[in-house]
Amino acid sequence: MSRMACVNIPSFSLQLLSHREPQWLDHPVAVVTEEKPMGIILEINKNAKERGVQTGMRFSAALTLAPDLHAAAVSEHEIQDGIGTVLKILLDFSPEVEPFELNPGIFWVNAVGFTRLYGDLESWAAQLQETLDVQSFVSRMSIGFSRFGSFLAAKRAKHPIIFQTTEEEMKYARYTPLTLLPMSPKASHQLKDLGIETVGAFIDLPSGGVKKRFS
Repeated sequence: MSRMACVNIPSFSLQLLSHREPQWLDHPVAVVTEEKPMGIILEINKNAKERGVQTGMRFSAALTLAPDLHAAAVSEHEIQDGIGTVLKILLDFSPEVEPFELNPGIFWVNAVGFTRLYGDLESWAAQLQETLDVQSFVSRMSIGFSRFGSFLAAKRAKHPIIFQTTEEEMKYARYTPLTLLPMSPKASHQLKDLGIETVGAFIDLPSGGVKKRFS
């Protein structure tokens, strides 16, 4: 039976920025589209969030809330280099690793056949995360039976989760908020206005329901 792991490096661009500017560690930090007053805040650390800074606001507005805010853009080249770095780490744990192009920082890893080397999937996952941690990558991880199910769990779970059955994976997936899917904020708000806030509610729409509502 297939066993699919999903590794989530949350706030990937922010983590890369932290690697580039380690001296900013104790300050409010944000990733912006451009280092100008009209730049848009894309990702923030906990310190910035506690000051009231939010994603989507202008850099100039964020500075009124946190005058000591440290912000910078993270280029596509840096993101691709970061993906390459994580890939090298993950390939030491499986020959089959695939990054998710729509969501940088998400990686699917084939977890089949490693119990003889590591004893069990729990030990394999723990050593993988420990290796990422040594390289200063904070990660979340899940092991399921499908890309979709493992992806949702890795986005949602605070601690590693390993599903024992496909039914357990699907039940967990159904209660996952739609906001964790890689969709635009506009689409998410439109669905919420219709009372559709979870993956399960979206799946339960009647055939043709999405097309009928959204043309």
